[in-house]
Amino acid sequence: MGINIKRVTKIHNRFLRNRFEERLEQLTDISDNNYKRSLEYLFYGADPAMPNEIIRVMEEGFGTFDFYKKSPHPNCIPLVNGLASAEMARINKFFAEGDGLSDSRLDDGQQKSIKEHLENLIAKGNIKIPPGRLLVCKVYLSKCAADVNYPHFNPAHAPSEIWKYAPVDPQLHAHVTSIFRTKENDPKQRIWFISDNALVLPEYLVEYDYISNKSEVQETKRLSNTDRLNTECNKMLKSINSTKKILDNTYFTLGHKKPTK
Repeated sequence: MGINIKRVTKIHNRFLRNRFEERLEQLTDISDNNYKRSLEYLFYGADPAMPNEIIRVMEEGFGTFDFYKKSPHPNCIPLVNGLASAEMARINKFFAEGDGLSDSRLDDGQQKSIKEHLENLIAKGNIKIPPGRLLVCKVYLSKCAADVNYPHFNPAHAPSEIWKYAPVDPQLHAHVTSIFRTKENDPKQRIWFISDNALVLPEYLVEYDYISNKSEVQETKRLSNTDRLNTECNKMLKSINSTKKILDNTYFTLGHKKPTK
């Protein structure tokens, strides 16, 4: 019904977990459970500029500020609290290149926007968005502050693109380990830039499909609504944030568990 989460895989990486826990012990008293109030689960999506970074992160963890300096990747680790914010840049790029137009393509003389054309294809059930994947990361946000230079972000832009025109000033935010920006007119949607890579632990790889069946036209129309997509995906993934009852290689089809064979 819009999105089908087909697999959620637990990431077992002892090195990264030990690094995360050791860093926590340096910053806070873990014998006091109050530190858990600063733990959050955030999303790391595939940036079109570095689509395979997700795989590298699963094996080696996120890089440092200096590690990312020579790459398109932001020097700080970009994380978001909504799946739509993690996915919209990848989907926009897909349709901007024309790869997703299954039955027809925009002529040079047409004045329709990509968004209008996309909505028409969704209404006809002719849309084919490639499967997506993201990382669900545990992050410690104790020393966090709002970005005073660039208070807002556009979720339609990839983190690498955002960093080009609105990078984080490390000197201005030297006293914190992360800063955040909000979506204009929707402060609930946020992007964080984490400067300490040891405080971000990738815990789950989520893989999903976009459904585009003509018999489900009314349902697939919701793909064009960022807020609706955000709400539905967060609802399906809330077990990660609240109960953490997701097991290795668990399959989900329209909300029902299906054991692997």
